[in-house]
Amino acid sequence: MRFSSTLLTIFVAISSLTLNVEGKIVKRGETEDKNEQVKQCQIGIEEYKECVSYKEKISKDNIENYCKVYNSEKCQKIFKDGIKSIKACEMFSQQSLKKTQTKFDTVNYTFKLLCAKDESNKFCPLSEVYITSGNSGFEKNGFDNYINETCKSKKCTDSAIEAFTILQNCDIGGGAQNTNNNGSEDSKTAPTANSNVKREVMEGTDAIDAIIKKLKAETCSSNNKNMKANAESSATTLIIGNTLLFTFVGLLLLILNN
Repeated sequence: MRFSSTLLTIFVAISSLTLNVEGKIVKRGETEDKNEQVKQCQIGIEEYKECVSYKEKISKDNIENYCKVYNSEKCQKIFKDGIKSIKACEMFSQQSLKKTQTKFDTVNYTFKLLCAKDESNKFCPLSEVYITSGNSGFEKNGFDNYINETCKSKKCTDSAIEAFTILQNCDIGGGAQNTNNNGSEDSKTAPTANSNVKREVMEGTDAIDAIIKKLKAETCSSNNKNMKANAESSATTLIIGNTLLFTFVGLLLLILNN
């Protein structure tokens, strides 16, 4: 998958939101009317639609407005507490709400990264390149370069670590696998296509792990002022992680839309 198209999926994956409730309601005494409970949970989630609805292409003209909504107390609360904290959704299991929760987590990751600013209140390198140049900025100069630039600011480094940790913690792998509660038999008999998805997701997760490790390392320049040593020591790890990360993000869109 080409670098530009896979990067783009980070941002198009957040443009739609539907409630996917699967499995059974966690019962409390008498049997609940499932359809009514789904409806009420849907209504509860709709109250936070503004937090996850981004229909226009992100640009320097609208990013501040998007970030204002993202950073609002209302949106930050739902991103922090999760949709199971919505009263009307309390009776559903985490598994039943997983697809919708993953969409919220994806938006949280995306705008945690895009809205990050440095000590001078300027957008961080990863944010700035996409806002001003779109995918072509990454194609021209390389993802590794912007990670290294991120390391020059502690605020940008911290924000990037938070963002990639959110992505790391998303239960994307579970959505790509065909497993039962025992996690054994179905996975052994899964079709080849499913097996490929599982393998690539794991590779993408490894890439994200590598990025977080790089950002936390002493060689990241927010912790070590030896810029030359930082640049030389960081190159290999993220060149490997580069392709894998955006392969993973491409699979993320595939999983969210199923």
